[in-house]
Amino acid sequence: MSRLAPVLRVLLFGSLVCFGMLGARQVRAHSLELSFFYGNLLLAWIPLCLSLLLRRMEGEGGWKRGGFWLAGLLWVCFYPNSFYIVTDFFHLPQFGLQGQPFWYDMMVAASFAFAGVFLGSLALYLLHLVFRERFGYRAGWVFSVVMLALGSFGIYVGRFLRWNSWEVFTQPWKLWGHVPQLVGESNRVAAFSITFFFFSLMAYFFVVAMARLHEDEVRTP
Repeated sequence: MSRLAPVLRVLLFGSLVCFGMLGARQVRAHSLELSFFYGNLLLAWIPLCLSLLLRRMEGEGGWKRGGFWLAGLLWVCFYPNSFYIVTDFFHLPQFGLQGQPFWYDMMVAASFAFAGVFLGSLALYLLHLVFRERFGYRAGWVFSVVMLALGSFGIYVGRFLRWNSWEVFTQPWKLWGHVPQLVGESNRVAAFSITFFFFSLMAYFFVVAMARLHEDEVRTP
């Protein structure tokens, strides 16, 4: 945890910078437009908090406890919220309105997107390490790739079908009602999910590569 603390402080600082940039924009414009960025970034923190909880529970033999698996289910449901922020560029037509510079709104959106990507990558990497330590190197990567693929599909249904993570528990019937639409749009679903999967995989590779710089090197004579 001591090695993780500086990273968490950096992510917290970055999130506060995002909030400050958007807050300054809203003060200048005398408008609360783009306020959804706040909520989306807060949701992106949930998977990371759950990852920290799961790692702690795993160290205490959590695999045998129901609470561990419940936290894991919540993690799977909320994980897409981290990378989801990238799709907020769909709101591009709202940028540069109310006398605000277009470039500034772009930087605000990019800042939130970067924060979401880093939060999501760290949340996944922490559990990647759990699987690697318990089941081996390949298992860690299989877990990460599967979660990125599922997350990409989750981002599609969140963006285009407007599902929310908590509706898996509060309105499960709503999800089943969209199955025919997903089948009818299978080509679009596949195209978006595959494209976003490779985008998220690329971002994750970058983060893992940076993290590995701090791992002890195995030196051979």
